[in-house]
Amino acid sequence: MRDRLDAEQVASLGARFPATARSAVHRRLALDNVRRLHAAGVTILAGTDAGNPGTAHGASLHGELELLTRAGLSPAEALAAATARPAERLGLADRGRIAPGLRADLVLVDGDPTREITATRAIAAIWKNGHAIERTSAADAAPARGADASALERIGVFDETVDSQPGSGWHGTTDQMIGGRSTAAHRRIEPGAAGSAGALAIDGEIAAGAAFPWAGVVFLPGAEPMAPVDLSARRELVFQARGDGREYQVMLLSGPSVQGMPAMRAFVAGAQWSTVRLPLAEFAGADLARVRGIGFAAGAPLGPYALMIDEVELK
Repeated sequence: MRDRLDAEQVASLGARFPATARSAVHRRLALDNVRRLHAAGVTILAGTDAGNPGTAHGASLHGELELLTRAGLSPAEALAAATARPAERLGLADRGRIAPGLRADLVLVDGDPTREITATRAIAAIWKNGHAIERTSAADAAPARGADASALERIGVFDETVDSQPGSGWHGTTDQMIGGRSTAAHRRIEPGAAGSAGALAIDGEIAAGAAFPWAGVVFLPGAEPMAPVDLSARRELVFQARGDGREYQVMLLSGPSVQGMPAMRAFVAGAQWSTVRLPLAEFAGADLARVRGIGFAAGAPLGPYALMIDEVELK
């Protein structure tokens, strides 16, 4: 289905949750739970929680249908879990089945998905409300790039202020935007790394309340907040770090949507200043032609944290 995916879908599919959420143990438990629920007669509805890392609206549903068959549903039952069963449970009597008088929302596939569920991916035609939908390929569409970023080099020099020019500066970021309770504060301190006049100190507490807690700061490289810039010509992010010995994450917010999940790389901030070099190509799923933010944040485990950064450069 690759040639049918737009840039936002590709970016979302390439993003990843922390490693613990992708473990084989979790996958095995999920399949076993669905198998037991189905055997007990519980109605199973297909869903992907799309918008989260590793998922994309539409595309991920095909993978979900295959997983449902691995969990014991027949192909026909998996299809019903994505069509008739949700309509029944949500009280939508005008859809979910192919029958006279119902909405003509139809997908024609090449193959028999009641025998082999992966046939849903070989889509030949689509109708919505009885109207045929013209399908176009996204493979040859060149994604729009962000603004020129040639002036963005030393983005974090805190000798006099925490403001950065060009760019929209440094800002706090926490999981409170998704209902969490973690906190973050940042300020300029003296001196900085290697005898520099100043550095940026970030501290706070990671608190329970969000599925994936975080707190820290984010640098917004665009002229307007969250506006994308093109960093495809840059090779690495280099900075000085010092802290409490815990692991931190650098987060690249990128892609065609401001709702995209960040690509992340971990680093450890020890008691002494040290140089951290992170190749941009190793941020899995990042769209370097449209970078919207560069974050430095603490995550699990819960508790207080203290991080200092200085001499942040894009090379």
